[in-house]
Amino acid sequence: MTDKIIEELESYKNIPDKWYNGEEGDKIDHDIIAKGIEYYKIAKNLEISCEPCMMFDGGISLTFFMEDYDHFLDIILNNNENKTIDMRYEIGKGSNYTISKEKEEISETDIVTELQDYLITYKTLKL
Repeated sequence: MTDKIIEELESYKNIPDKWYNGEEGDKIDHDIIAKGIEYYKIAKNLEISCEPCMMFDGGISLTFFMEDYDHFLDIILNNNENKTIDMRYEIGKGSNYTISKEKEEISETDIVTELQDYLITYKTLKL
């Protein structure tokens, strides 16, 4: 069975430079795509859903969520010289949300910890 999220992330390899209106949108680095797939698989093993999104600067944003929960964990894989990773934890939906935690340049270990904490918070609030 194919995985739609992995297929979507893999499809980013075929996106050309200037993919948005022929004027904006940097090509996405294959290493960033591979990291996105890696973090998605970790979340999937924790039964956390994911929605990927291409960013104009050639990075990828991964939004992790539970279907019946209004807390979201965004992991941003930046297309900069050091390929930094940022994180934001949001509560609420649509334009009605607050950012409860935000960190720049987090490590891969931090990503796993944040996903685990997200799941623990979800389970605690759902009791």
